[in-house]
Amino acid sequence: MREFALLSDGREVTLLDDRGWTTSAQLGGISLTHVVRNVYNVVLPDDAEETGEEHEWQRFEQRLREAGVAVTPDELRALPYRVILSVPCGSARWQAG
Repeated sequence: MREFALLSDGREVTLLDDRGWTTSAQLGGISLTHVVRNVYNVVLPDDAEETGEEHEWQRFEQRLREAGVAVTPDELRALPYRVILSVPCGSARWQAG
């Protein structure tokens, strides 16, 4: 799994790529809602219970700064956060719900 920022010029800056999860369920046997919920749980910072933060804003700021983008954690919090899923061709379709 990879978290990235999509910049206005079309570039993608990888923010995190060290998280993931697995399941033994067949793709057709799990719901899209289940997958998205797991994605959000996986990207929670390790100290989320203590800080109440949903994302690693300081780390995101650092990665973006390294890519030449000046932004603050507060500005990042104000941006939309989306989960984008892709399924290999020929795989079962997910059912929403």
